[in-house]
Amino acid sequence: MKEKTAKQRYEDGKSDRNIYLRRAQAASNVTDPTLIPQAARAESIEPGQRSDIPEIYQGTGGENLALLASKLVQVLFPINENNVRFSVDESELTRFIEEQTADKEQQKILRQQIETALVKFETAMSKEVENYQVREVLPEALMHYLVSGNVVLRLLPEKLTFYPLYKVVWFKDLSHNIRELIIREVMWPDLLPEGTKSGLPENLYTGSDGKTHEVEVFTHVKWYPQEQTLGAQVQWHQELANGTRIEGSAGSSPMQGCPWVAAPFRALVGENFARGFYEGGLLGDLLSLEEITRALVEGTTQGLKRLFGVDPMGGLTPADVQEAPSGAVLPCKKDQVFEIGDPGRWSAAVGNMFPVIQNTQLQVQRQHSNVAAIQRDSERTTATEIREMAQALDENKGGMYSHAVQVIAMPIMQAIMLNMERDNQLPSDLSTFTTLQMVGGLDAIGRAREFNNLTAWTQFGITTYGPEAFSAYTNPTDVLTTAANSVSVDANMHIKSREQLEAEQAAQREQAIAQGIVDRQLPQANNAPR
Repeated sequence: MKEKTAKQRYEDGKSDRNIYLRRAQAASNVTDPTLIPQAARAESIEPGQRSDIPEIYQGTGGENLALLASKLVQVLFPINENNVRFSVDESELTRFIEEQTADKEQQKILRQQIETALVKFETAMSKEVENYQVREVLPEALMHYLVSGNVVLRLLPEKLTFYPLYKVVWFKDLSHNIRELIIREVMWPDLLPEGTKSGLPENLYTGSDGKTHEVEVFTHVKWYPQEQTLGAQVQWHQELANGTRIEGSAGSSPMQGCPWVAAPFRALVGENFARGFYEGGLLGDLLSLEEITRALVEGTTQGLKRLFGVDPMGGLTPADVQEAPSGAVLPCKKDQVFEIGDPGRWSAAVGNMFPVIQNTQLQVQRQHSNVAAIQRDSERTTATEIREMAQALDENKGGMYSHAVQVIAMPIMQAIMLNMERDNQLPSDLSTFTTLQMVGGLDAIGRAREFNNLTAWTQFGITTYGPEAFSAYTNPTDVLTTAANSVSVDANMHIKSREQLEAEQAAQREQAIAQGIVDRQLPQANNAPR
């Protein structure tokens, strides 16, 4: 059986996708109509078939959507804070340290050095996020993630990009894992590689008007978890509508660190696509708010009009009333001119609408888990504030933050890590470990838990036993190194090594001897001969 082209596979899944797309479009119309325009399903490459954006009468949905997406970006990829944490399997770490030295003190030093190398790698990866422009792209991608429930991210060599639901189709296996992804885009034929463009049939890019138009390009991604030779693999290539492969478009990657990330918001068993944040009561509230606000706006426009009628048998014509300036005196009979409608009745109706609008707005804000008040107004958000925002999103919206970490942040960081390993950017201290693991979520933000525990323990010791007694039982260098690692500070740059401390102590002793403060001779035993 001949294998289907990428376009044929795209057509196979489009009807199922469009069911979810219609729901997403309804949510988009009451939040941000530019996310999923009404013409998105037309998929036309003819001119004049572009997006038409409907008017929206209330801004509550769009404002809260943008705020929620912004908060998610802050907690998933916090500025000036690491969003991942690395660890090595304890058994492998212990075995490696014991193989290097049997001295207990040296083992402790070696363990601290490895911990410092882990912190360096975490910091380097967080800086690499800036190179891929993750924070610039992610806000809009997260709005699609919340509205449609489905978004595809791709980590290109130089930046992050994304594809909305109306451009993608995918297929899942019985375990609900995506095994095939097809993305549809359009581009001008002149941008195709020379080899592909030279063999392109003219009817593929000539429109009904005889002019050159854009062509359809399909990206076909397949997952091979049972690959025996190369291990679990992801492979992709690009095709034109007629099945012609585009030169240089093929690529592959291990599944761990794959640059393609299909992120569902709420995947339900048995459904190929996921549901969005607005499925259910929140969409109903926004639809009600939109209709009430629209009625209020349009009704007010009509209610402010003052319409008058004229008795045509009284000698005064409607044109006389219409053309008369304000303050004019017209000769007419009593009751010949009368006002149509009752403005007072409309004012009463408007007054009844406002309480309904306010209550609906409050309900929408509560369901969006508005966390604006958690973060103070500052240039630098602390790790504690980030943790509070993340916890609020988890507690108020059923684990929204933790889920977003697993389906968005961790896959992106794993792809960045794979690129860094390929570019030999992994610290040499860590290259020997095979169990290097990445941890995300609340435990990874700023390593704040370790620092808080160390601070509480230190304060307890000083308060209970006093500073001198506490310092006699602790190693200040070890405490400072652990504290530096817990806040992602390079301990080697700020803390003196043991060799430096011993050299300084020796120099101070020599200086004291030279000044006659300390006797050079070693003290003798009491029973030594006189």
